Amino acid sequence: VVLVDVAPRSLGIELHDDTTSHIIESDDEIPTVVRREDFRTVEDDQTTVKIPVVEGESDDATENEKIGMVTLEDIPPRPSTDESLAVEFELTSDGTLQVEAEDLETGEVVSSSFESSITRDDEEISKLQADLPTL
Repeated sequence: VVLVDVAPRSLGIELHDDTTSHIIESDDEIPTVVRREDFRTVEDDQTTVKIPVVEGESDDATENEKIGMVTLEDIPPRPSTDESLAVEFELTSDGTLQVEAEDLETGEVVSSSFESSITRDDEEISKLQADLPTL
């Protein structure tokens, strides 16, 4: 028997129209690295972007759980019509999510930082642990 670790829920980003762009799908084997190259800024000459990171299966971002925020900085200014950003999610075997972005025109890595918004109290953690199946 071979046990394979998988992502329990999809991970993605919330777009400006409140939809979700799923980057890592539920049941994807982990560790995994997934890259999407079709992103752009919302405004012309925008050099910083804040992107909500969500977990869940819905295409409607408001129905998914917001797990953090990625801030991309030092984006070279250009028209908002240019698909010029790639976003890469890496989900490690210990469940850590790392997010990186690249400017597609220059090949430069865009400065990014990920800030988690999940906090759980002791009671919530105990309930989650009790709900885990026993091997």
